[in-house]
Amino acid sequence: MPDFEHDPRNADPREAGAVVIQGPDAVNGIFEAFGAWSVWANVRRLHADREVKGIVWQFAIGFLLWGVWNCYYYRRLDQPLSWLAGLLLCAGNLVWAALAWRYKRGAP
Repeated sequence: MPDFEHDPRNADPREAGAVVIQGPDAVNGIFEAFGAWSVWANVRRLHADREVKGIVWQFAIGFLLWGVWNCYYYRRLDQPLSWLAGLLLCAGNLVWAALAWRYKRGAP
């Protein structure tokens, strides 16, 4: 009787240190990357305008905190594309929040 449990063809590639990209991770990573691109576009616009109008800051902080959670969560789910794109999105939200706070206080 063949030993399927110890057959090297059935081994988990992650045990050998390989990065495994699954379909849901790729789709979610694309959404996160689009979000990151959008947030960084807002960072550029905020930096150029140097003023904050029409923003509910509680929502901006909520999305920043959600991004921090996602960075932890995607790592735990072993979703490398989502994690990387989420990191870019979270960093953009953090930079945006810092600039918004700075410009709202009247700093140049």
